[in-house]
Amino acid sequence: MKLKQAIISLSIPLMMWTVDSLHLKALANTVSLMSRDCVDTGGRHWNKISQDVSVGRELYTAMLYMSSHYIDGFPNFTSAFTCKIRNAGKGPTPKTLKLVFGRSDADKAPADPIVSVFLKGNKAGQIIVPAGEVKTVILDVANVNSVALETACSSASENCPTVYFLEASLDMGSRNPGSR
Repeated sequence: MKLKQAIISLSIPLMMWTVDSLHLKALANTVSLMSRDCVDTGGRHWNKISQDVSVGRELYTAMLYMSSHYIDGFPNFTSAFTCKIRNAGKGPTPKTLKLVFGRSDADKAPADPIVSVFLKGNKAGQIIVPAGEVKTVILDVANVNSVALETACSSASENCPTVYFLEASLDMGSRNPGSR
């Protein structure tokens, strides 16, 4: 009898945790930036991936990479793409864009890549990405139709490091748990 009571009391918290995590997932409403229509706008040195990468001595699964190269005396050769984030009149409107990215610990290239973000065609900001650091950027995109990402080399280096994106998601706002 005591064994049966112990099994029941152990299973109740586990079941509650499962329900709570499902409830939280129902409230979260994010979509991948890469699920949107995206076009190459320079260099074509980017691609969707699912690859494990160590950044800051922690293991992540990257969903996108971007790299730039110094070619034939032309510094800041860029890699870039633009994505439409709004579906004209269809579905919810994105509220924020979250980008999480970094460089592989194994990458010993001397130059640091620069990630630039453009909203409505205007540069919203740029970040230098040193080795071993994870960078997080959250931008308000409530009134934005498209987003562009660009990487460039910070100096005239033969090999500019690859930037791995660990997350690129659009927060569509909270859902009502009662709606489907």
